[in-house]
Amino acid sequence: MRIDRIRITSLASLHGPQPIVDFAGPILGQAGLVAITGATGSGKSTLLDGLSLAIFGCTPRLGRDTDHLLSRDATEGGAEVTFTLDDGTQWIASWHAHRSRKQLDGAVQTPTHQIARASDGGIAASGAKDVKTWVEQHVRLTFDQFRGVMLLAQFDFARFLVADDKDRSLLLEKLTGTDLYAKLSAAAFEQSKLAQERVQQHQLVLAGLQPLSADERTAVEVAIAEDLSAVTAADAAWTTAQGVLAWWLERRRLQDEQTQRQGAAVAAARRWDEAQPDRQRLAAAL
Repeated sequence: MRIDRIRITSLASLHGPQPIVDFAGPILGQAGLVAITGATGSGKSTLLDGLSLAIFGCTPRLGRDTDHLLSRDATEGGAEVTFTLDDGTQWIASWHAHRSRKQLDGAVQTPTHQIARASDGGIAASGAKDVKTWVEQHVRLTFDQFRGVMLLAQFDFARFLVADDKDRSLLLEKLTGTDLYAKLSAAAFEQSKLAQERVQQHQLVLAGLQPLSADERTAVEVAIAEDLSAVTAADAAWTTAQGVLAWWLERRRLQDEQTQRQGAAVAAARRWDEAQPDRQRLAAAL
């Protein structure tokens, strides 16, 4: 995940709408490393609180007890974070809270929390529970993992250093994207295991096969030679039969043709005889 922009309005010491922090812009987008500096109370931690609020709905300093995050002189406020996932899709996470009756002495109401597509504003998740599920599925970090390695609060770096090897390894895999290679490695191991099992099965089959003795092999070779001779003879007989069949078919055709011509000759002779009177009248007329 890459953080592109952070927008904060009336959180803690940051009163009113704040300038957008554009990490993808022409200035910060070219920086390899960004340092957030300033005097005590200038809003450095609040900026990070806003980042955590927009995505997870809580902060490392206050957890989900966010009633005191609104600026004292504000009736409403919130944070909005634009980020890009590893698949290239861009999303906007937003968290917004307001006081009842929009009065400064009003109690802070249940915040609204949602994830929307940056391309068209379509809502992907809304409400604390749905947003939490969506973030863990797509960002692939829980809040504790996020605060442990991506958003280290003051004096909280030791949590990462003293974490056991398994938890630290899991966090580093997710941060660097190498969890994909861990999955590929596990899949390759399973494929190798299955292949080895198949090899062992084939070896067991081969172990049960006994080679033929010299006499048995000679007998098999003689039988094969006899079979090959029989096949050759059968092929020759088939060729001869094909020739005989062709001769018979041609003879049958010629017989049919002879019968047709004999019939035609008989018919011609009959018509000749029938025409005899006509020939006699013609001869007398001449």
